[in-house]
Amino acid sequence: MYQQTYSRDTPGCIIFLVDRSDSMRQQWAGSGQTLAEGAARAINKVLLELCIRSTKEQGAPLRCYFYVGIYGYGLRPRGGGEGVESALPPGLAQRGIVPLPELADQPLAIRAEPSVDVMASPSRVPVWVEPAAGYRTPTCEAMATAGAHLYEWSKAFPGSPAPIICHLTDGQVTDSPYQGVDVAGWAARLATISTQDGPALVLNAFLSASTAPITSFPSEAAHLPEPGPQLFSISSLLPEP
Repeated sequence: MYQQTYSRDTPGCIIFLVDRSDSMRQQWAGSGQTLAEGAARAINKVLLELCIRSTKEQGAPLRCYFYVGIYGYGLRPRGGGEGVESALPPGLAQRGIVPLPELADQPLAIRAEPSVDVMASPSRVPVWVEPAAGYRTPTCEAMATAGAHLYEWSKAFPGSPAPIICHLTDGQVTDSPYQGVDVAGWAARLATISTQDGPALVLNAFLSASTAPITSFPSEAAHLPEPGPQLFSISSLLPEP
């Protein structure tokens, strides 16, 4: 398992679930940003990295190595009120999961990104996801919505690498159980969606207002601030490859 390579014949799929609840207005400790701003910036950086990795010849179109879905939950900036909606750009949102080259062609904006070198000019980078925060935290509904789209994708691309779900959240859940299934159950359902390469990998990024030290890829839940241990329990074990 987990040996398939990304190619035009076997593209991968990366799903982002992003918490847009009211608590994401909190300051991300030591960053100068809110949790919502940190989550949006992280997703935009990963999307840009995927675009770079999909560029093989200068000036040539991106190769379709990846499909992408982005689902926000909590505040629905477009639909209004509380719930789950696609956070893809407006022209793509109705489709749920789209080829990366199409997403690359439809950024919401191109903005200056400060350089780590104070003497260098800011670089201009595309922005696909804007920060948003409000209402409660329907995490289970988001997992159910994304899972339905991902299941259809996996049937269309059975020979592709196992899909990856990247969940960015402050860890609070307000709709567990949803349709009779708790958040652990919905995460487990996501992890049963598979290709011939293996089951989907569910990864959780826990953004906290706490000043606790950053913990990357922990092997146990000890010392994680609450509700980190619950997120740890619904995360996939990273395969060796």
